[in-house]
Amino acid sequence: MTDFLGYFLRFVLGSFMSWIWLSIINTIIPVILCICVFFIPETPRYLLSMGKQEEAVKSLKWLRGTNEDSDIEEELKMVK
Repeated sequence: MTDFLGYFLRFVLGSFMSWIWLSIINTIIPVILCICVFFIPETPRYLLSMGKQEEAVKSLKWLRGTNEDSDIEEELKMVK
């Protein structure tokens, strides 16, 4: 479904702008997404398998959007 929406968006935008601008837009979006990937932390499961308990807690807090240790500790036990 997402492929269909992507192709549809390209066809619609392509009918209103030149191919140069369409190519620029199609280049900018993946570059932005690639840059954003560097800011996503490793998964807590991977960090625990590597023996990095403290980093796993930080990662789980970031992923859940919370600073509460009680919620994180319960979920961390389940992941272990």
